[in-house]
Amino acid sequence: MPSVLFVCQGNLFRSVAAAAIFKDKLQRSEADWQQWRIESSGTWARENLPTTPEMVTAMAKRGLDVKNHRSRMVSAEIVAGFALILTMERGQKEAMQIEFPFASKRTFLLTEMAGANAQIDDPMDTSSRGLQSICDEIGDWLERGFPRILELGRAQG
Repeated sequence: MPSVLFVCQGNLFRSVAAAAIFKDKLQRSEADWQQWRIESSGTWARENLPTTPEMVTAMAKRGLDVKNHRSRMVSAEIVAGFALILTMERGQKEAMQIEFPFASKRTFLLTEMAGANAQIDDPMDTSSRGLQSICDEIGDWLERGFPRILELGRAQG
């Protein structure tokens, strides 16, 4: 099954946004979108926390609903089920590659999908406006890296 796991630290903002935005883009552009598995997780997530009302608002402005999201900690069982793992920061990528060496060759920064090596930093401003900015940044990287994400997400699918 084609699959992508988006990973950030707490699984409350960036990876949630990336999964929702990617899924939306996939639904709009790919006939086989229903065959994909798209999820998110966090390297230091506390289990089962909802995202914030501000994040729900920021995503709703994009026409996306994340109000039922619940955070979860990344694990070997989760990672094993994905063809592609995309992190937001270099430290997260490194931690994932060390913790889950079996998945190291399929773990990348999200920005690497667009040929860059930039980080998408944890939002300091968690107001709706600040989170909208992070969502816009993630959306831009997903747009630029979309063909590569499709390719690698299908690699083991």
